[in-house]
Amino acid sequence: MSLPIDEVLPELHPALVARDEAIVVAEPGAGKTTRIPLSLLNEPWLADQQILLLEPRRIAARLAAQRMADLLGESVGETVGYRMRLESRVSDNTRILVVTEGVLTRMLQSDPSLDGVGLVIFDEFHERSVDADLGLALTRYARSLFRDERPLKLLVMSATLASDTLSIALERAPVVHSQGRSYPVDIVHRERVERRDVVTAVSRCVLDCLREYEGSSLVFLPGQGESLAAERLLLDALAGSDIAIAPLFGALPLERQREAIQPAPDGRRKGVLATDIAESSLTIEGVAVVIDSGWARKPTFDARLGMIRLTTERISQASAKQRAGRAGRLGPGAAVRLWSVDQERDLPPFSPPEISDTDLAPLALQLMHWGVSVNALEWLAPPNVSGWQQAQDLLAELGASDMDGVITDHGKAMAALPAHPRLAHMLLKAESVGLAAVASEIAALLSERDPAPTLGADLGQRLPINRVRNPALRQRLQQQARQFRQLLGSSSSPDKARVSAQESVGLCVALAYPERIAMQRQPGGAGYQLANGRGAMLAEDDSLRREPLLAVAHLGSSAGRANDRIFLAAPLSAQLLGDVLPPLATRDIVEWQDNGQLLVERQHVLGKLIFQRETLKNVDEVILKEALIQWIAERGVQALPWR
Repeated sequence: MSLPIDEVLPELHPALVARDEAIVVAEPGAGKTTRIPLSLLNEPWLADQQILLLEPRRIAARLAAQRMADLLGESVGETVGYRMRLESRVSDNTRILVVTEGVLTRMLQSDPSLDGVGLVIFDEFHERSVDADLGLALTRYARSLFRDERPLKLLVMSATLASDTLSIALERAPVVHSQGRSYPVDIVHRERVERRDVVTAVSRCVLDCLREYEGSSLVFLPGQGESLAAERLLLDALAGSDIAIAPLFGALPLERQREAIQPAPDGRRKGVLATDIAESSLTIEGVAVVIDSGWARKPTFDARLGMIRLTTERISQASAKQRAGRAGRLGPGAAVRLWSVDQERDLPPFSPPEISDTDLAPLALQLMHWGVSVNALEWLAPPNVSGWQQAQDLLAELGASDMDGVITDHGKAMAALPAHPRLAHMLLKAESVGLAAVASEIAALLSERDPAPTLGADLGQRLPINRVRNPALRQRLQQQARQFRQLLGSSSSPDKARVSAQESVGLCVALAYPERIAMQRQPGGAGYQLANGRGAMLAEDDSLRREPLLAVAHLGSSAGRANDRIFLAAPLSAQLLGDVLPPLATRDIVEWQDNGQLLVERQHVLGKLIFQRETLKNVDEVILKEALIQWIAERGVQALPWR
């Protein structure tokens, strides 16, 4: 079957002969993801080398590999294979290797020259993940160092790209345009939906569209929670009808993702309730109508918390175009947008690249391990300056770098583990005290969405992970924990641990998040103070309220609130401070208080937390006078008790 991309292949092939980089802008349904790699397999410049195809999502990587293998009449793992975290189907005969974006960084770490690879394709590059930006920057840098004799070619592809700007950044790379299928999509604007009303408003719109239009519907909702809530509403409303309802999001088991993508059974229609996972790469059979809420869940780095949190934001015009294009892939369709024409003009043209607002610690550690400075790379958008400094500070605190910013042996060991630097540090330190097994399970849990939020904040209640009820999630957690244990190469067992089982969970969390060690403000109270100075609260009925000291793994915040909400934590023994954890610092305090009393004491502290106080004796009179002068300087002479 001919696809629109086939018409521009005669233009793309000579472009890649003449240049080592090119850009393809192809509308949804053009066939770029599967047709282009297959068409380039026999190019003389490729010879016997591999093609790497980068996909931003696991499901898209699997489907792309499967489709190309089907076109060749083969099984996945022969000419076409894929590799992603915890899953791989490749052989010695694999020529096209589909990988998720983080895999490329790992490949470059082990072999900067990418020996044996002739072409790297960055698919759906408009999503601008930090892994994609880093992969492109590192690939270009490595190519300049190692590939003079046999150049490494780069191809960037998407349906919605600022192609002129990208072409200039890639040294005037040629741009090839494919119009995609010519099926018209009727754009319909309706009343704008606010975030708090998105589930009910979208559900009503789905019922209206099922009456107004033929065919199946693809519905874009902000996230997993909204997809599941809308599913419940629609299943009740459509009970006994011929309409099937299927959610689609990244954490869904693979079998259920496939059910959502496959065509509805004969005589039935389907409503697919998707997150932005369905924005690109995936073709959902039978879709004639797209219903777009206009919202998406985006990861945002909260510098105060030192962690990524998900925020619900308005989408960009480019995302709206991507989503609408899903309705025209297989025939004429309609896109119903839950916002007005005037409001559409206020949407940003493109979503900002992730690198401008994300946790940069993983990127900083990778560059440090590579031995290249951030300024030596050619970035499409440079990392956020304040975020970069915060990442550098964190790596120094974790012992990954020395005073000169050079990676340490501990940092190299951290970089070798496929985990966030905090979790990698925790794994290595926990392994040294015989806690590799429990640390591996904790690292797996903290790398995923909370499997049991109804259990309260106690992280220990999620362990061991074989108690997780969701079979697909349980299997993935067990795979991750097993991989961590294997990479640590540890033979330690709980009976050899230097820390009791009861103390082990809190210790591991404190190793990863030392600034989130939290002290209870009042015995039995819900309020805590963190070592970084922030306030935090447990739920009123949480069982951890009996614990005077916690190590906090997951916090949430709301704008304008002084206290954050504690979602995941574990009890911590103060005796571990100075043993396995860093020791308390000592500071002498000589100052006049607001009440006119002189405070003279020695404090044993961790950050902003005071663990012990003792009165100082025989303080030098000069120090006392300086404290009084400071007090007067701050409050003015009028504060003195003049007669």
